Amino acid sequence: MFTIDVIIPAYNAHRTIDATLRSIASQTYRKNLKVYIVNDGSEKDYDRFVKKYQSFLSIVELKLRKNKGLGFARQWGIEHSNSEYIMFIDADDIFYDEYVIENIYKVMLRNQNINFLISKVLAKDEDVLTLTYTHGKVYRRIFLKRFNIKSKNFYSHEDLAFNLCNYFLCNSTEFLKIDDITYVYKDVAGSLTKVNNNKYLLAKSFLDSYYYAMKIAKKNNCQGNAFQYSIVIFYSLFCTYSKRFANLSFEDNDKIKFMKMSKKFYYKYKKYIDSKINLYGSNLFEFVSILERFV
Repeated sequence: MFTIDVIIPAYNAHRTIDATLRSIASQTYRKNLKVYIVNDGSEKDYDRFVKKYQSFLSIVELKLRKNKGLGFARQWGIEHSNSEYIMFIDADDIFYDEYVIENIYKVMLRNQNINFLISKVLAKDEDVLTLTYTHGKVYRRIFLKRFNIKSKNFYSHEDLAFNLCNYFLCNSTEFLKIDDITYVYKDVAGSLTKVNNNKYLLAKSFLDSYYYAMKIAKKNNCQGNAFQYSIVIFYSLFCTYSKRFANLSFEDNDKIKFMKMSKKFYYKYKKYIDSKINLYGSNLFEFVSILERFV
């Protein structure tokens, strides 16, 4: 028997969190479930929600005095919980149905070597499997500790960094994708992903997320195909994005900083990128030549 911690970062989420908690409380299997609301400096606490659901759930509120950000709140939840497995759910989202935890529990019992599980997320009427978000994922705590994987507090893309670390460091028998839909992402106006729209900071945090994942992977001597191909694929996409930098509303200094970061990334992983440069065509080659203008 094992337990699962469900961590809910919450910042002024009093209007939406009740639906989130109701979707957890309605689970057919919640005996070994622990729920943590991480109050990320909200104007009010969540005491009334804890009281409302404490007869149905093992639930506590963890309070941060100041708003620290989504990545920090998730890491705070990790460090102040103790179950074998960890899941995250945002305070404006819900589980897909009442069988999510039961089905995940059965899968994990049949695959007890799994350190990282990915399931489908329902978003805008489409079900998707993605590493971009922590939605619909299950993480093993001991695996996070072994490789010192932490939820970082970037401007955005902190989910991607966290997932890439887990993906790079899992071998083929420790990583599992399932076709079950477990999570419903709700596109809520005013959410962090809508508010955080500074183009330079979005681009920088995208690169920062990869830097962090590569750092953790290299520190732990990861040289697998997933790691190497992800570098090249990322860089190719990054080239496509960055070639448009002249049309973006960056300040000139921001453009230069952005390109310098890209150049640094290229030279750090040059052997992988150059080995696949023909595979990804002239776009990659042209962008590498553009970088040479930046010292």
